[in-house]
Amino acid sequence: AARVAFTEDFDRRAFDAMVTKRLYDRLSLVFSAIQTEAADTMADDLIGSMFEDVADRDKAVAKISALPPRIAGAPRGTWAGPSGAFRRPELTSNDGALTMLLKQSRAVFLDRIDRVIQGNSVCDSPPLYEATERNAYLLMQSDWACAVLLPGLITQPFADERHDDASLFLGVGYVWAHELCHVTAFDDQWDSTYAGALLHDYQKETFVEAIADVCAVETLRRIGYKNTSICASVSQHWCARVGWAHNPAPSSHPDGNVRGDNLCKFLEVF
Repeated sequence: AARVAFTEDFDRRAFDAMVTKRLYDRLSLVFSAIQTEAADTMADDLIGSMFEDVADRDKAVAKISALPPRIAGAPRGTWAGPSGAFRRPELTSNDGALTMLLKQSRAVFLDRIDRVIQGNSVCDSPPLYEATERNAYLLMQSDWACAVLLPGLITQPFADERHDDASLFLGVGYVWAHELCHVTAFDDQWDSTYAGALLHDYQKETFVEAIADVCAVETLRRIGYKNTSICASVSQHWCARVGWAHNPAPSSHPDGNVRGDNLCKFLEVF
C-alpha cells in the first residue's frame, strides 16, 4: 500500500541508494555534452538522411535540443528532477493507516492537477516504471519528447562515481544518447531506401532500435572517442553468453552479441 501511495518517496529512496551526489553532478556534464552532440548528429546527413522530409529532420533536432533530462527519483528542482515542490500532507500520531493513505492520496492529486493547471512540461510526469528497474525510455509526440533514465540502470557497469569520464560517456552516456536518438522512431517518416542501406546488417524488425544504436555511437564518435574504444565498450556492455542451440525469439532489439558486432561494423564502414 505504501508503494502505491508514496510512489515518489520510494523512487527517491532508490535514487539515493544508487546515485551519489558526486555521480549526479558528473552526470549533469555528461548528459549535457551528449545532448548537444546528439542534436548535431541528427542534423548531419549520415543519420539525418533517414528522414525523407527535411522538415521532419528539423523537428527531430529541435526535440533533442529542447528535451529536459529526467532521472526517476531525482530531487525536485535539480537538473534531472521535476519542477515544483510537493506539499506533503500533515500526518499526526493519531492518524490511522487509512487516514494517512487518504491524506497522501489527496496531496498527490493536488500535486498532479497543479501541474496541469500551471501548464508544466509533460516531462514532469511521474516515471512509467519503478526507479529500481534497469531501464530507460523515451516518450514522444509530434512536437515534444521526454527521455527518462531509471536509477536501477545508473549503476555498474554503466555508471559509478569512481568511473573515469570515458567510462561514463561510453556506458550510461551511450544509453542516454540512444534514448535521445529515439526521436527517429516514427518510421513512416523514413526514407526506406536509405534506411535499408544504412542498417543493412540488421533484421528489419529491429530497425527502430538499430537507428538509435548507430546514432548513439556516432554521437560518441563526434565527442571524440575512437572507434576502437566505442566498439569495445558496446560489445562488453551487451555481451551475451549463448548456447550452441541458441535461437533468439523475434525482438525489437538486436540480439546480445549481434548488437555489439553490428555497431562495430557500422563504425568501420561509415
